Amino acid sequence: MSRSPVQSFAALKDALTQMVSLNDAMDDDTLGQEVGLINKWDDQANLAMASFSELVQHEDALRDIEALLAATYDGVPS
Repeated sequence: MSRSPVQSFAALKDALTQMVSLNDAMDDDTLGQEVGLINKWDDQANLAMASFSELVQHEDALRDIEALLAATYDGVPS
């Protein structure tokens, strides 16, 4: 986990925004460039999945910390 949850979420949001934009461009494609647009869309999908995976890892880490605190302080941190 090299990025903070805020950075991961921002990257996910950016990738999804780009995917929507590219999808609209594919719908309006009059220049026959759809193959290139699909490749760019796939790249953004990969970035989105990586960012989502980072967010899941952050959530898992937080759950582990919460469990450690509960075990250490009998469920009641002082």
